[in-house]
Amino acid sequence: MLRKLFLPLLVLLTLLCTIASARECHEFRGAGILSYAIDTNGTTQVLLSYQKGRGWTSFGGGPKMVRNLQENKERCETRQETAIRETVEESRYLLTRTELQQAIAISPSYPQNLTPQQFQTFVVKIHPRAISHFYTNSVLVGKKFGFEETSELAWFPLRNIIEHIKKGTILKTPNNIGLWDVFEKGLKQELKQRNIDQFFQSSSLNIKSQ
Repeated sequence: MLRKLFLPLLVLLTLLCTIASARECHEFRGAGILSYAIDTNGTTQVLLSYQKGRGWTSFGGGPKMVRNLQENKERCETRQETAIRETVEESRYLLTRTELQQAIAISPSYPQNLTPQQFQTFVVKIHPRAISHFYTNSVLVGKKFGFEETSELAWFPLRNIIEHIKKGTILKTPNNIGLWDVFEKGLKQELKQRNIDQFFQSSSLNIKSQ
């Protein structure tokens, strides 16, 4: 009898945990990760995702509730937990939770003087990797299926992004669609206050803030 009840109870528990973890919380606006790597030529490359309806952007989203099974209590995710979960999902699991957990602990973030109404972006160094099989990862589009979801990933030289933001140069993208204006505005605002080398290790760009 107990064996017959065990599986349904396990399924129900799993379902309840999934529902709980899917519920949004509102302690802060959201968090994400701007990931970069240093390639074999010493060039800083930034990994961006293309999201239909937005443009090219970093990874991120809003916080959700999580349940501590031992204490049987719910709580809102921390900013770091939100950033990691969203990045793993939006990178189509190209980036792993283990890798991001190790890197985000020592990563700078912006904006400064953070408030609950502001979105926090962690600038995280990752290992370089090939992404050819992620280049055209088509998803269904629409408000319910795939809207604002990652459909492409691409590496961008950091120098090109900075020159585009600060000098207005054209940023070449695989699909000829530019950066998401919200992402671009946030990075531009922060670069007015801090030197680029405070975010990206070994960048050696020497592009002064304007």
